Amino acid sequence: MSLMQPRARTSVRAGLRAALGATVAVALLPSLAMPALATTEERPVDPRTATVFTSQVQTNIFIGSELQPSDFKSTLDGLTGLVTTRVGAELFFVDLPSATVASSIALPAPGGDFIALSPDGASAFVVLSDYRIAVIDLATRTLRATLPLVMPNPHRLIISADSSALYMIGLSGEVAKVDPATGEVLVSAQLAGINYHSINFTAAGTELIVGGQEGMVVLSSTDLSLIRSHKLAGFHSLGDMVFDADPERLYISDSSGSRLGVVNPTTGELIASSTVGSPMARVVGSDARNRAYGNVPYWDMIMSADLATGKRSEAYRATPTAPFSLGTNPATGDLLSANGGWSNGVKGSTVSIIHAPAVTDPSDVNIAELGEDVVFTTEVTGIKPSSGKLQWQSSENGTDWTDIEGATGDELLVEQTIESDLVLSYRVSWSDPFWGASGSSAAVRIIAPAPVDPPTVTPPTVEPPVVDPPKGPVCTPARKSPVFADVALTQKFYTEIDWMHCMKLSTGTRQPPAKPLYKPMDNLSREAMAAFMFRLEAPKNYTAPKVSPFADVKPGDAFYTQIAWMWEAKLSTGTAQASGKPLFKPKESLSREAMAAFIYRLESPKKYTAPKVSPMADMKPGMKFYKEISWMYSEKLTTGNKVGNTKEFWPKNKLSREAMAAFIYRLVTDYRA
Repeated sequence: MSLMQPRARTSVRAGLRAALGATVAVALLPSLAMPALATTEERPVDPRTATVFTSQVQTNIFIGSELQPSDFKSTLDGLTGLVTTRVGAELFFVDLPSATVASSIALPAPGGDFIALSPDGASAFVVLSDYRIAVIDLATRTLRATLPLVMPNPHRLIISADSSALYMIGLSGEVAKVDPATGEVLVSAQLAGINYHSINFTAAGTELIVGGQEGMVVLSSTDLSLIRSHKLAGFHSLGDMVFDADPERLYISDSSGSRLGVVNPTTGELIASSTVGSPMARVVGSDARNRAYGNVPYWDMIMSADLATGKRSEAYRATPTAPFSLGTNPATGDLLSANGGWSNGVKGSTVSIIHAPAVTDPSDVNIAELGEDVVFTTEVTGIKPSSGKLQWQSSENGTDWTDIEGATGDELLVEQTIESDLVLSYRVSWSDPFWGASGSSAAVRIIAPAPVDPPTVTPPTVEPPVVDPPKGPVCTPARKSPVFADVALTQKFYTEIDWMHCMKLSTGTRQPPAKPLYKPMDNLSREAMAAFMFRLEAPKNYTAPKVSPFADVKPGDAFYTQIAWMWEAKLSTGTAQASGKPLFKPKESLSREAMAAFIYRLESPKKYTAPKVSPMADMKPGMKFYKEISWMYSEKLTTGNKVGNTKEFWPKNKLSREAMAAFIYRLVTDYRA
């Protein structure tokens, strides 16, 4: 379920001339039982702000009754979450955009402990309760192999950048370098001391960093020989060690104490730390915010530390049961926790997505005449109403902003507009003390029709002819402020990509608090193409069939509705197999010739005959999709690629996201206009 708060509207009369007041409600926070473990740290008291608004703060996903989820990892593309549990022998696949369990596969033994991903994102390694390792092929979601027992009680594993070696650390200081294909131990070593919980690489990958009760030990990744070691003041046992982007900032947690911190892995210098809760299990770091986030199992909380001040935030996120893992979605910045609970107490059944903070940009509002009411609206995620803050602001010059008194909801009502309201810009600013983040939306305005001077001579009364409204493109010209962080005004296809966003055909990839990414040079996947076509053409009341027409796409999968519509609209027939249903191959990149086929079928041009002489040097009559590609060229939907004195289509090449934007833009604004 999603944790949300009710929508609230702030009323502002006539350009903020008088505050009408607002009723502010404070949401009740869940009551948490005190832990049995005595600690020196006190539980936080969530700070309260006088705001109320709708916000999707976090989403708790039910995995199975008392299965005790133990780890929750995101794939590199941020679309799929992997979940292991202490009870039951299954690996669960969660569709992260929809926050639903999509499927599961059987594991060789019950009680999966934790998950590690290969650097290329193709494989997952799951440590089982019997200490064997299940190797999962993430493309097919199948068990590829089961590696034998290497050591008792392994606590973490990592995979080298070239996937040629797997490294493991055991609780009692055992270290092993293992062949990930066979499970053969290539090199092993025994460290002094106990309570070793964490392992990671330095930036170059030539050194291993191992964390335990003795502090931080650095080993050669080749032969596991000792290079150096560092004691860290105030830390009893390193429970987790992770990087964000800076290779000189390693974030650490104290699994036997209360601290989160950041250390230089080369020098061993403790850059900053803060007491937070006790004990601190895992850690996620943010270089941009100079902040660390950690899970506190005994308090059923996710907490954060401001490393600039050395103080914790009193704002937190509560989990349904004790959280025993913490990670991040690399695409969205959301935090992911597995809420395992206690084997001898309250057993957990859920994982949680702690949503990153963001607000959507409100839109300009057009009025027919002065005196009308205007409502600006923003959608909020990740900002907790009880501790975070929204504040609507106005400006006469777009540079100096003034808070609008009492305007702290997700809607702003400007009543009975007058002329002075039209010179103001409006925006909503936000902050959240848990995330240590703040920002503001784009500025918007109230737009009224220009005044019309009365005529000096009264013309004779003539009945005007009935004229159909002109047909033409919508969402043009392009906006002067880019909506995507990676698409500049000067970029090729800026107009086409801006139009895709304006037409709500593409929303991009979220990266709060910054603007979303369009990723123009990335290859377009077949499922993304289905989504674009669906948004462009599908009826609003379309309902996907309960039985999939494709063997590799099933109800509940990401983009299942859009892909099923492609089949029913006869835009895609898939790839035939020797037997059974065809394949859609949703994750594969779309070829340029397949794109031509989709658009040709969508338009179904009547009586079109392909020319006997090809307009493209690399296309000839009789070739697959020759007719479709020739039609695209004849209608100026594609101009081809100039090669010397000829033009080529490059039909087998993969289609980029920016090229797709150009094709759809020309289709709607030129061909259909």
